[in-house]
Amino acid sequence: DAPPKSDAAEREAEAQNARPESAAHSNPIRDKPDDVLISTIDFRQQRVEAGETVHYTVTVLNNGDRLAAFELRIEGWVREEWVTITPAHTRLQPGESSIFDIAIAPPRLPTSSAGEKPFAVVVRSPEHPRRNSQLGALLIIRPYMAFTLAELRPNRLDSSWHNRSASTLLPITNQSNVPAEIILAGQDREQSCRFDFTVPAQGVSSAPYADPGRPVLALQPGQTHYVPLRITPDTPSLFALRRESTPFRITGWIRQANGAASSTPPQTAASRMVYGHLRRIPLIGPGMLTMLASCVLVVTLSVGAIGLFTLLALYPAGVRRLAPPTAIVESAPSAVEIVVKIAEPVPTNAIGLTTGPVAGVAPNLQTEVELGKGTGGPSAAPLIEPAPEIVQQPPAIPQPRTPRTSDGVILVQPDMVSRPGEVAPAQVAPAQIAPVSAASSANSAAQSATMTYDQLFHIVGAQYGIDWRILAAQAYVESGFNPLALGNRGDLGLMQVLPGTWREWAPRMDVTDPFDTYSNVVVAAAYLDYVRKTFASQGYIEEEWMLVAYNWGPNQLRSFLNQGKGWDDLAPDRQKYARDILRIAESLPPN
Repeated sequence: DAPPKSDAAEREAEAQNARPESAAHSNPIRDKPDDVLISTIDFRQQRVEAGETVHYTVTVLNNGDRLAAFELRIEGWVREEWVTITPAHTRLQPGESSIFDIAIAPPRLPTSSAGEKPFAVVVRSPEHPRRNSQLGALLIIRPYMAFTLAELRPNRLDSSWHNRSASTLLPITNQSNVPAEIILAGQDREQSCRFDFTVPAQGVSSAPYADPGRPVLALQPGQTHYVPLRITPDTPSLFALRRESTPFRITGWIRQANGAASSTPPQTAASRMVYGHLRRIPLIGPGMLTMLASCVLVVTLSVGAIGLFTLLALYPAGVRRLAPPTAIVESAPSAVEIVVKIAEPVPTNAIGLTTGPVAGVAPNLQTEVELGKGTGGPSAAPLIEPAPEIVQQPPAIPQPRTPRTSDGVILVQPDMVSRPGEVAPAQVAPAQIAPVSAASSANSAAQSATMTYDQLFHIVGAQYGIDWRILAAQAYVESGFNPLALGNRGDLGLMQVLPGTWREWAPRMDVTDPFDTYSNVVVAAAYLDYVRKTFASQGYIEEEWMLVAYNWGPNQLRSFLNQGKGWDDLAPDRQKYARDILRIAESLPPN
């Protein structure tokens, strides 16, 4: 027989009987009271946002005749990993009560599906193995809307005259805890392209704001779907000297499927965007023009040859042959203007080298360079105060004359080129140094310790996979080949390396002197290789982007490109900088 009920047990029984019927019907899990393990709960029903925590307070009374341990357990549609019960268990004397705190925290994940989650709080005691108390409760998880548009695969597309449409895939994931509908739309900068999305038949909605240009994709919580997308320009590109790049974006809006929000216009719903580029390949481009010009040249030469042979065949046999004309010896053509005098030998640096000792200068040479006091450009040279130990003054570096221009291209005459400093023999591999001729065997000892621009740019360019001609052209554009140049922003040396860039990269290259030509070129080449790889990983593999990043800075260029802008949106001086270097580099013979 059960022991007599206490006053607290009688009050709990009266409270259970006094609860309204509506509260019992709202929860499918009914209470199972026990006259020994008496329990009460403060809330029968609570609402919670996914990612937040809600608390239930349960009071347990030992209405038995002995000391007993009590523990709580949650059963039902609430996941065990969401629940934390404090304390885990307790021991109570007869007539003693204790309070348990139940914290339920559904995570903000699609697995925390919105809606009602009935559960039961079950109280048990090992000292009363055949008894338990059960309280029915309800947790209501509110719905939330979230989704992602992943990067297009691929995000750089090509459209040509023969294949106008370009295809890609758009990954979409519903991260809501309710079924959702995703509305899609595409737009390019010139509004000259048509965007066709292919969604499953069950994903097409008849709700307002759904039209062929904005298809609707229905997704379950946590579901991912790859939507095929076809982009077609309105008019194909017939003639252009370069490929046109058209940036575009794909926008998605989310709304709850079959809910009150289904009529919400896209402009007021949560949205996401992804970007891409469509390159239009013209029917007649640079390659086609070159081929046509070659065909015209071949036809012209063929017609000329046929006419010449016809004339010779019709020439009268009795006509007296003319005496051969007197040979005219033409004078040798004037020297061709070149960009870099690459065979020029390397002289001694004017301020000392980190790569080797300077001939005639004591090892403890002290160098002081005042930065930021020049006017900038190739004419701004540092102030040098040699130490008293200097035995021989190094030769002065000649300043470049004002360059001539031809159709906007900078041309340099041979006497306008200054020369880099000395490099220790250990810095140059023997196979990369040009052999000394027999005529100069008397000076072989001096030549073995120096190198030419040709060797310098070949060695550094091969080390970082950069065309040596680009390094030579950039050295002229940056400083006019003045290894002691100072720019307006403190740009240093031959390649006009910024002080911040020098401080970051010089320790990596194990160099310390920015006015040593070899050290300056090594740091510039390493930095060029870094920005080239950085933007090539984003699809910008052309050499123009590498040069613009060197001149403008990678952070500025990255922000510019993330806005969906392209080459035509660059400032004219940025474009001119890259094009001048590449055009000057092309004027140099590859070998």
